[in-house]
Amino acid sequence: MATFPIDGFRNHAETRPNSPALRDGRSEITYRGLQTRADAVSSTLRAHGVVAGDRVALGLEPGGDLIAAMIGILQLGAAYVPVDPRAPKRRNRMILQDCAPRLALLDRGVEAGTDGVCPVINPMDATDAIGSAVDRPQAAWTAETTAYVIYTSGTTGRPKGVPVSHGSMRALFAATETAFHFGPDDRGVLYHSHAFDFSVWEIWSMLAYGGCLCIPDYRQKTTASEFADFLAVHRITVLNQTPSSFGLNAPEIVALGAEKTALRVVVFGGERLNMALLQSWVEAFPLDRVAMINMYGITETTVHSSCYRVRRTDLNRTDSPIGQMLPGFQTRL
Repeated sequence: MATFPIDGFRNHAETRPNSPALRDGRSEITYRGLQTRADAVSSTLRAHGVVAGDRVALGLEPGGDLIAAMIGILQLGAAYVPVDPRAPKRRNRMILQDCAPRLALLDRGVEAGTDGVCPVINPMDATDAIGSAVDRPQAAWTAETTAYVIYTSGTTGRPKGVPVSHGSMRALFAATETAFHFGPDDRGVLYHSHAFDFSVWEIWSMLAYGGCLCIPDYRQKTTASEFADFLAVHRITVLNQTPSSFGLNAPEIVALGAEKTALRVVVFGGERLNMALLQSWVEAFPLDRVAMINMYGITETTVHSSCYRVRRTDLNRTDSPIGQMLPGFQTRL
């Protein structure tokens, strides 16, 4: 990718403004509409003193407001720090204390647990500027500018914040473009929490390439039969899953039938993939129709670092092949 993901989105907002960028349970938002909402967020944040290099905590439920806020933060050259509204309040409070954000965009449930750690903006206030004359921020980021700070799960006893730059995000997508060919005909799902870095891949594989990001509500995401219906209704082409989530959802998707879906690729990440999990799936979704890609990486190396395309001969393997390093990543690890 020659441009940063945020630039890819802004380019599509200029050249394909009426194309759908996002669908959630309430509405469809075009690229122009999402850009307008993001500009309003940027304007509000600037009015509260946010400048390039600042950190802004982001704790909203999945939906259009979350994505607009994320883009609005990035446009200023600031970094977003995700806090999951469904995570324990103690963890979220620790994140806020540690990252020292300039301010926070938080849902009410998250705000209640902040104990005044930082100034908080109500999410609705951040979109009050929609419809008024707001200036679109000029590019305020470079390859070295931090785009987000994601906190790890804390296996060592205390989660740590991992800053990831715009340049690292660009490197990830530049290294995977020829393997995935993301484009305007794609529709993907924001399945994972924005506090889990798999979401970075989900969001920007759509918005940086002109695709449509579809966001299920909580029930759709946690009920396998409803999630299968969601894939069919929205004609999802790219599905990203941890193997444990796939194990829960795959039987319902298989029962739905390949003819009712538009899937072209399933990407695994975040956990070890057990090849036996794929046996019944491949009978319903042949690998020459729906590619299955196993990817491996850690937060510090920007979501994914390696890539392996599953073959039918792999289904009896007891190991979990992770393939080769992504192009250019050997020098970054």
